[in-house]
Amino acid sequence: MIRTPAHEDFSYTLVMMRTGRLFTVYGAPVWASDKSRFLTVACSLLPPRGSLVIHAPSGDGLAMEAEIALPCETESCSARWDHQSWISVACTPRDAGKKGTEFVVIRGSDGSWKRFGR
Repeated sequence: MIRTPAHEDFSYTLVMMRTGRLFTVYGAPVWASDKSRFLTVACSLLPPRGSLVIHAPSGDGLAMEAEIALPCETESCSARWDHQSWISVACTPRDAGKKGTEFVVIRGSDGSWKRFGR
């Protein structure tokens, strides 16, 4: 993983060890405990980004399993794996005194990821 700065932005470049292929993500990868997939949180005002993305290595590439919208225009968000099929998300308001957003993202038996909570 290489942090790649650009004018008013940055990304991370991931290198597939087997093939040397490069992939760009907009948040530091956080791997699930079983190393089968990782999440990234891209939360910025400029350029406007607000999503939690779940990726999984797939063959010689990288598959996006889900993209969950985050309230990054008003809050700063972070996420953590509680289990390989359960992610906790916490967002802190930029304005003091307001209540933040907390929710979970759960992988269903059909393989799809769904958001639960407020």
